[in-house]
Amino acid sequence: MAEEPSELREQIEHRRESIATTVDQIENRVSPSSIAARRTAGLRQRLSSMADSVFGADEPDNSDYLNGPHGYSSNDQSLIDRAKDATPSLDTAPSELRQRTRGNPAAVGFISFGAGMLLGSVLPESSKEKDLARNVQPQLQDVASEAASAGKGVLEDLREPAKQAAQSVKDSAASATDDVKANAKSAAKDIKDQAKP
Repeated sequence: MAEEPSELREQIEHRRESIATTVDQIENRVSPSSIAARRTAGLRQRLSSMADSVFGADEPDNSDYLNGPHGYSSNDQSLIDRAKDATPSLDTAPSELRQRTRGNPAAVGFISFGAGMLLGSVLPESSKEKDLARNVQPQLQDVASEAASAGKGVLEDLREPAKQAAQSVKDSAASATDDVKANAKSAAKDIKDQAKP
């Protein structure tokens, strides 16, 4: 069954919007600043969730603020108590870590990797890293522009077949309209002839 020209136009417009959105997403995905922002946000999220899992994610209760000893709330006091309780285990942590990781190179590797990630996120970029980022950025921009031009090329390639399809539907709709008019006139004439005595 032939589709209406307006339906075809809507489909064509929808496909154009979809392609344009995809091209924009590709450009955003390969943009060096977007990559850096995503990595920074991801690292911050992971560090935050690690801190929450270690220290807990208690929400401060401001209703009893200044009610605890020394002007601390009960939540603050419990945090201080937990820190005091953790101090002895922190003193022995390096030796325990050595004992537990002895004979387990994978654990040592994971711990070293985590420490490196932590230091890498805290320390500022080196000039070498900045130079490498500057060298890679034009290449990434070239890839993004190639992807954008390819998307635009696909859009242009689809434009002419879409116009032809719309014209074909328009022509068949006009032909069908003429057929319906002719049939209606013929039926009206037949009814009129039958109504005559």
